[in-house]
Amino acid sequence: MVLMSVKHRLGGADGVRALACLMVMAHHACQRLNLPAQGPWVQEGQLFLLTGAAGVGVFFVLSGFLLASPFWRAWGEGAGRPSLGTFALRRWARIAPAFWTNLTLTFVLSLTFIPDAPNQVWRYLSGLTFTSSLTWQTLFPVEINGPLWSIGFEVFSYAALALFLFLWFLFPMKRTMVGGLAFWGGVFALTVVGHLLFLAFGQTDSVLKGWQYGMSGGAKYWWPAYNPVGFFSTFVLGVIAAGVNEGVGRKQAPDQKPGSWLWDALVFAALAAWAFLLWTLRREPDFAFSWPTQPYYFPTFALLVAAVLAFTPHTRIMRVFIDNPVARFIATISFGLYIWHYLFLEASQLFWPDVHYFGIRDIGDWALKVGSIYAAALLVATVSWYFFEKRIVEWSQNRGKTSPGK
Repeated sequence: MVLMSVKHRLGGADGVRALACLMVMAHHACQRLNLPAQGPWVQEGQLFLLTGAAGVGVFFVLSGFLLASPFWRAWGEGAGRPSLGTFALRRWARIAPAFWTNLTLTFVLSLTFIPDAPNQVWRYLSGLTFTSSLTWQTLFPVEINGPLWSIGFEVFSYAALALFLFLWFLFPMKRTMVGGLAFWGGVFALTVVGHLLFLAFGQTDSVLKGWQYGMSGGAKYWWPAYNPVGFFSTFVLGVIAAGVNEGVGRKQAPDQKPGSWLWDALVFAALAAWAFLLWTLRREPDFAFSWPTQPYYFPTFALLVAAVLAFTPHTRIMRVFIDNPVARFIATISFGLYIWHYLFLEASQLFWPDVHYFGIRDIGDWALKVGSIYAAALLVATVSWYFFEKRIVEWSQNRGKTSPGK
């Protein structure tokens, strides 16, 4: 049976990517507005937007979903495993050039303005080699662009995914969707055990621990709740969502319109639960509503994201609504927005000294300043994509026919 088109099969992914990016940017923007100085209703909205840090978790589920989808198609069709070499090349092309450019510039600025920050050269080298996630000392590869921490964790997930994909296609089992889901369910269980081991044996001491001691103190506070194996468990939920999506899609004829309204109802309910969860937890401390101690309300929030990704391609209306033109554009330049926006926020303190944590008291002044900063980041991200990143991505795509990437 011929399956849905690729456009329908991954419908909703662009919208989810755009939402994840905007969530992270809203979180960092709201960090600059002085919370106690605002009225009650503004405070409630600000606290809600501060939960946008969970957008990082959305990125991990989304990556697992997109990267695993071509392998699920091959699995379901009984075909050979897509090339892992092509997979690696395309991941490098999408991530490394833009990331290395940003990392190096940030490293130079960090040395210039914060020369006393600890281990800067070691941290920078760990960023270049994508090994920064392996220890708390290098968790933040540079001092003044915090969001770059997640890149090392994501690349670890790419490597772990490639290993398990290799084992999956070697595993002597019948090519059924249920069997594939059972395999990845086992991988998920293994990652949870690995995370528990990190929690048991990776605790840090209390010396210079906490955000009051800068990025290194913050990394020490985050570790071991933030560890690469734990984030891979979030990633694996995206892999499982890709399998569910493929299984549902295989039941549709090629000329069939998107499925019943049930899928629209499920996706709408998942998005509503997503928003309700973040609203409910807006005043809760770090690692609230999570098991085991893990960021971003794991696993409930990640499961809601996985549900949206798995079922949106089969909807009638929600797929079009989520993948609207604005969302598609933001999704296209989202990586550039992610890696540049925070650096612009930090650099703006050279001429706007109050653009620091809870520094701006007037909400109008905050909107003007953050809006201007984000407009500049949007411009740089757009130019970076169309004149730099896109060309490298297209080069990598011409190296092979398989496209296991985003």
